[in-house]
Amino acid sequence: VTNSLQTIHPELAKLLHVEKNGKKTAHDIVATTAKTIHWLCACSKPYERTIHHMLGRGVGCVACRKAESLAKKQKDKDELAIT
Repeated sequence: VTNSLQTIHPELAKLLHVEKNGKKTAHDIVATTAKTIHWLCACSKPYERTIHHMLGRGVGCVACRKAESLAKKQKDKDELAIT
């Protein structure tokens, strides 16, 4: 498939949850699908999200994305305090 997730977004294809997507691989999933896909976070937690959401809002489970957001807010706050 020329418009597969593997072909169009190989960086996302690496995050695909092998077991939870049944027999579908990154080569089988169309990159423009609106269906929810199962992913595996760097922290090893599985999560579900559409490809569009992954591209627009970033990758990672809710806990990791929240921690990243809080860390960024704290960094911004610290930088403001310095200036």
